[in-house]
Amino acid sequence: MTHDVGPGSGGSARPRDDAVEVVALIQRYLPTVGGAERQLASLVPLLVEEGIRVTVITRWEPGLLRSEWIDGAAVFRIPTRGPKVVRSLSFTFGALRIIRRLRPKVIHAYDMLSPTTTAILGAQLCSADVVVKVLRSGPVGDVARLSTKPLG
Repeated sequence: MTHDVGPGSGGSARPRDDAVEVVALIQRYLPTVGGAERQLASLVPLLVEEGIRVTVITRWEPGLLRSEWIDGAAVFRIPTRGPKVVRSLSFTFGALRIIRRLRPKVIHAYDMLSPTTTAILGAQLCSADVVVKVLRSGPVGDVARLSTKPLG
């Protein structure tokens, strides 16, 4: 189920106002589908069913809404343009604005690159716990990719 989460959007998928807030950070999200996206898409309804307020923050892709509800979770897509480092910084700073406003109890990062960096910085803003989902293994996995980075 999807619908707009902008002002006056209404809809019955909204969680209670007193729900615990969890923010999930992921490079891409539905309708883009891969292993991490499927894992998060499977987890979201279970958390919502338990009364947890879930917000997914991801990167915007052309043709997608900047914000919408998917399966009971608010999904915010951050525009990122330019060279790789600028795109990463755009994602991080855009996500931090949302995290500062939501003040979640848990920030769940899917990927050890910019989602984890963002989660760690966001946790400092609101004293949240951080959970990191390491993606893939071997030469294309998160650990191998990090080992090639200057600060990895």
